[in-house]
Amino acid sequence: EEGRGRSLSPGIPTLAERLSESGFATAALTEGGNVAAALGFDRGFGLHHEGRDALHEHLEAAAAWLAEHRGARRFLFLHTYAVHDPYLPSPSAAQLFTDPAYTGGIVSDRAVLEERAGDADWLSLQQEFWKTVDGRDPSDVRHLRDLYDAGIRTTDDAIGRFLDRLERAGDLDDLLVVVTSDHGEAFGEHGLFLHETLFSENVRVPLLIRLPGGYGGGRVQDQPVGHVDLVPTLLDALEVD
Repeated sequence: EEGRGRSLSPGIPTLAERLSESGFATAALTEGGNVAAALGFDRGFGLHHEGRDALHEHLEAAAAWLAEHRGARRFLFLHTYAVHDPYLPSPSAAQLFTDPAYTGGIVSDRAVLEERAGDADWLSLQQEFWKTVDGRDPSDVRHLRDLYDAGIRTTDDAIGRFLDRLERAGDLDDLLVVVTSDHGEAFGEHGLFLHETLFSENVRVPLLIRLPGGYGGGRVQDQPVGHVDLVPTLLDALEVD
């Protein structure tokens, strides 16, 4: 019974279900993985699209859905692996962050990895990417960090253009925007890479919340918060039980 115990319990209401029951139009544009429909994460969404689309394609679909439902109460879940390993940032972002003097063997060109792997699926690319990494080489570790930062910049640029587009359309002031992540990443801390532990480099994540109209902008919460707080905080802000 592969996957047994991994699906979301039907007894746990999702945020999408709570909002849908309260009259919200709901949509999810995801890349699957640990938020796949097969695991129960499509519950409550009127529109649920799952696929390894490029981030800009998800953002185009998101803008179109928001425009289609303008005037309604809307909840959109947008999920991407654009920052995830294998670290394949845009060439322009890579130029900003990586050392031009790097001469190691890490391959961060998607086309080259696809050719070597003979496949374009994520697992094949990931395995081929990590074959080129020497985690004992300090220059490779620095380059990994640089590629990761470039991936963040690539994603930040795309989301920034998306939010600018919403602002020009007059949508942004009515929206509550949350940006977060499910895990951090290790780059040699504790002699490890990726995100398979509960060390601080893995469990500390970004959490940015923009309230409608930018209310209270610039505030920083000093005390620890967690994802477990997010759903009740949003329901309270939206005045939903």
